[in-house]
Amino acid sequence: MSPTPPRLAFDADGRLLLELAGGSTIAVIHPTGPVRADAAVDGTRWLVGGCSSSSGEPRIDLVDLGDPATLQRWTVGADGVCGEPQDVDVASLPVVPGYLLNPHLIAGARPRLNDFQIHSLLRLTAGAAAAAAYLDGCAAEHGPVTPDGCRLVVLFNHHYARNCRPIHDLYRRRFPDIDFVMPCVAPRHPHYHAYPFGSYQFHGLVHGYLSDRRRAAPDGPKAYLFIQDDVLLHPRLSAAAILTLLADGHGGLFPVDHPYSLAATEWPWTARVANALERQRDPLVGNGFEGLTPGVLPGRLQHGVSDCFALRAELVPEFLDRLGPLVAANVFPEVSIPTALFAAVRAAGLSLVIRPGRFLWGADRGLVRDPAYIADFLASDAVFLHPMKIASGDEAILRMIRAAEPAAD
Repeated sequence: MSPTPPRLAFDADGRLLLELAGGSTIAVIHPTGPVRADAAVDGTRWLVGGCSSSSGEPRIDLVDLGDPATLQRWTVGADGVCGEPQDVDVASLPVVPGYLLNPHLIAGARPRLNDFQIHSLLRLTAGAAAAAAYLDGCAAEHGPVTPDGCRLVVLFNHHYARNCRPIHDLYRRRFPDIDFVMPCVAPRHPHYHAYPFGSYQFHGLVHGYLSDRRRAAPDGPKAYLFIQDDVLLHPRLSAAAILTLLADGHGGLFPVDHPYSLAATEWPWTARVANALERQRDPLVGNGFEGLTPGVLPGRLQHGVSDCFALRAELVPEFLDRLGPLVAANVFPEVSIPTALFAAVRAAGLSLVIRPGRFLWGADRGLVRDPAYIADFLASDAVFLHPMKIASGDEAILRMIRAAEPAAD
């Protein structure tokens, strides 16, 4: 009978141990000292976990969270001492059944990595189940929804699923129906959706989400309100308030009515928009899509920060038809979304409600922690404030926001 190969395990204090035949244990020692689960091993690298090689030798993986593309894989000798490391590309690793995942890895990784990066690191080391379980743990507990109300849809340009719960907690009384949309992967939950688009293409998130919702639930809400995850809605804004705004001939809500020209050279994205509209056949800057005209005319473009907008549900098919070619041509979202929105609303013989928001740039962003500025925002007619990270917002400020909400019916 062959001897039982040594196994890796953690003790109650977070030290990594090598369990030997007969039940004895010894500490795993890196050249810089004992390996722990709750601290960087050598000042920069965190323990991801460990596994056994095909010959039964234990191995541990360390990752620099500033550059998570490569692991240092160390073989652990029978004396618990790590030998010479081998650099391994994370993306090329085969998944090893029974991988021992560091229980403190996520706490160490969150200050450095977004949730898509953490999901990818887990998937490529501990396996798909561990990665999915991590994202599932970011989902909020959603209650019953109002099927004929206004659905709040929160878009994530950058993948921080960890912020879903605090956002949901802030808005759930005013918006019982909330969905979250993020790049590439999402929790396995009916209110969470993912599409392969990044920050400069969040119009693709909008198009993918509305296309799927239209097919899955054609008798869904009466309206959709889209916001970015770093938008703070004014406390007076609720599902009922949005439906009131969209009554009486209004098909949607947007912050500005700003017709746009490719001659607007003061905007840094104009060259990108011009390339998408005029140079689609160029192999360097185009993507080959030739379906813009006649459905989209460069002389009828709109422009505006698209971090908060609303649309009546019956206009979704027309909006998707207008937005689709702009997504396909990769026209920047702050032109494509308002262009499609204004066109769809006008095609229906309706108008847009124009309600301003407040935007903070540069050093002004610190005003979100100033009670006097927040009080001024609450007294204004602005629909939203951007940017404000609700998940890391000052609790006193958030109490001001909650206290300004209208009383529940």
